[in-house]
Amino acid sequence: MGGATGDRQDARVDRVGSPRRRRCRRLARGTRYPGWSLDMPRAGWLSPVVLSPVASAGDRCPYDVAVHAPLTGDTWVGIGPEVLPADDAVAWSTTPSCGAVVSFLGVARNHSDGRSGVWRLEYEAYESQVVPCFESIDSQLRDRWPEVGRVVMLHRTGIVELSESAVVVVVSAPHRGAAFTAAEFAIDTLKATAPIWKRESWADGESWSLEAAR
Repeated sequence: MGGATGDRQDARVDRVGSPRRRRCRRLARGTRYPGWSLDMPRAGWLSPVVLSPVASAGDRCPYDVAVHAPLTGDTWVGIGPEVLPADDAVAWSTTPSCGAVVSFLGVARNHSDGRSGVWRLEYEAYESQVVPCFESIDSQLRDRWPEVGRVVMLHRTGIVELSESAVVVVVSAPHRGAAFTAAEFAIDTLKATAPIWKRESWADGESWSLEAAR
């Protein structure tokens, strides 16, 4: 992504103007979500706001901050601070026409490359860009594997404790070959292109990095 380096440096240097504080709550094109306040304490920086989905282009719904399943369409994408509904995502993706459902959960672990004693992760994102990015991945995926049924891409923001899911990807298809390859494409492309930053806290310190770099 062009500009990712500059954005990452800005996120590291200017904590007051970090992506968390500068973004608007915008989870889908043309839909703005209130609930943001600079006066909120760090642990409760976002008040959950539940909005009714509104039909959008291509019969895809924007989703509420609580990351609920869509009422229409075959694509579920979203980002927010709530615990990700992995079981609900699998259940929603299971349909009579699809004999294969592949799910991937990206879970916070207690170590990373060259670091031991990792005890917490934290994610920030330019949310106005994340959902369009996820929608683009879905479109590419369906062009390559038109037989795919339902697709889920959900990412969490804020603090993620060990063993909790930071990302959920689910793909269903009539047969396992397309489901496996499409799911792998979805998570690989998401990690490579989504404007999401990760902070690792470990025994000797902490650092921010672009999610695509880790």
